Amino acid sequence: MSPSDTGNRLENVLRDSEQVVLVAQAPSGDVVGWIHAFVARRILADPFVDLGALVVTKHFRGKGIGK
Repeated sequence: MSPSDTGNRLENVLRDSEQVVLVAQAPSGDVVGWIHAFVARRILADPFVDLGALVVTKHFRGKGIGK
């Protein structure tokens, strides 16, 4: 996927009020992780939040960034 494709997909997600992308930063300001969550709707269940992605850089894994 090209950077342009990534940007377009991110823009579409951010325009949707039932989706969110949260970014974790180190004290230096560097991005060290991100999560994409969205409302999932099913016929046989109440709406719930599902994770589309959870990404943490190698050096920050296991340090609670996902909390």
